[in-house]
Amino acid sequence: MSEMGVVSTGGVDLESLGEAWLSQTGDAAFNKPVQLTDWAGKSWAKVVEEHSLSISPQGPYPVSQLGGNVTIQVTSNAPWDFDKIINPAIANIIATGDTGNGQLRVFFNSNSGSRRAGYIRIATSQKFVDFSWVQEGRSIIGFPGGKEFDIR
Repeated sequence: MSEMGVVSTGGVDLESLGEAWLSQTGDAAFNKPVQLTDWAGKSWAKVVEEHSLSISPQGPYPVSQLGGNVTIQVTSNAPWDFDKIINPAIANIIATGDTGNGQLRVFFNSNSGSRRAGYIRIATSQKFVDFSWVQEGRSIIGFPGGKEFDIR
């Protein structure tokens, strides 16, 4: 590490050391799987932890025409959020937690119209997972003479 010049007797954080190495050598060796040591002989490596994110259940989730609710279990090692853009006439979402493990409770309203579907996106800064759902609607069967039957 003689390329870096005079050894400082003060404290040097590892991030500054890595930036100094890159600016002096133009080589991002601290991002490669190589063992580097500081002046005290302590080994270090720059580590970027990959986010994990999963949900249960996974979609497509069937929702009754009459409505209902589902609890989505979120498992993550990072802060997460969810897409809050859902028509309140369709469903309301309540989150319990937003860092690490948590859950979303989704309350679907009844559907007096046609079949509808959508998804709720759950995401960390690195990954996302979509929870898809399908809700049946009212079915109308027409018969000769103009009579209709509402099938539910």
